Amino acid sequence: MPIRVLTKEESEKTSEEEFRTLTPAERLVAFLELSRRINRLFPSKITFEE
Repeated sequence: MPIRVLTKEESEKTSEEEFRTLTPAERLVAFLELSRRINRLFPSKITFEE
């Protein structure tokens, strides 16, 4: 895997272009996976179960 050195603007542009190539379903899955990773790093004490 090659290492690329980019400016902040180039990195943001690349990320945005990659995001736009995803289908709506793929965007949803990516969002859910990101949410799951964030919840593992920063668990919440709030529960929604009654």
